[in-house]
Amino acid sequence: MSLKVFHIIFISCSLILTLGFGFWSLSMADQLPQKRLFLLGALSLACAVGLLVYGISIVKKFRHIH
Repeated sequence: MSLKVFHIIFISCSLILTLGFGFWSLSMADQLPQKRLFLLGALSLACAVGLLVYGISIVKKFRHIH
């Protein structure tokens, strides 16, 4: 497995886990008295957007590298 493939798989797994945690945190935020879960969920979804943008830019960069 090349470093390129590993990098894409690692970013994809990170994105899926970050989205899962973000949606879970937001769904649990109204059931618990602390509002920290809402903040963590929003922060996690913001990081997921960043990972998505980074992943797209890496895939475009890797297309030029053979």
